[in-house]
Amino acid sequence: MKRYIIPIVLGVALVLGGVLLYWHFVINQVLDRNGMENPFPPDDTELPGIPMDAALLSLNWSQSAMSFAECFHFDLAAEDSGYVISGECADPENGERVERENAPLTAEDWAKVEQCLRDGEHRAKTELPEGVEVCDAASSTLSVTWRTTEGDTVSTVYNGEYESELRELLTALLAAAPVEYATP
Repeated sequence: MKRYIIPIVLGVALVLGGVLLYWHFVINQVLDRNGMENPFPPDDTELPGIPMDAALLSLNWSQSAMSFAECFHFDLAAEDSGYVISGECADPENGERVERENAPLTAEDWAKVEQCLRDGEHRAKTELPEGVEVCDAASSTLSVTWRTTEGDTVSTVYNGEYESELRELLTALLAAAPVEYATP
């Protein structure tokens, strides 16, 4: 019996020792960054598609879904007269559809939208190969245009399905817009 137990115990001890050594010398080095250099350091100067010196110019976001209550579209624009929001979505309080056209936004609300876009982790819109079609429950496209200090415009298209914080903000802004801007 001792002939079998001793090799098994030694084998388990070797495996455990190897795992602990691997964890200490490899995993901890990567997680703690102990002197290791990241070959892909984060670029703090700008987010993908969003130049640091840019100001939000417009936003267009539409999402279709199997349930009509989950469908929405938002259009925001910076105009000479101020900021406006148009769109359609479900009211978060009562679930009824809200439609507004060219409702004014305050500069503070506009800044909240801009900051929410800067804070988000946007995913690029994936284009399917030519001739391939996919029918699923939802389709979301978030298009954002920025104006740099040099006057250039930069536009980027994202997959907006995962932008829950932005969706909540825009839904609240649209629902809070005065009824006088409701689409007849």
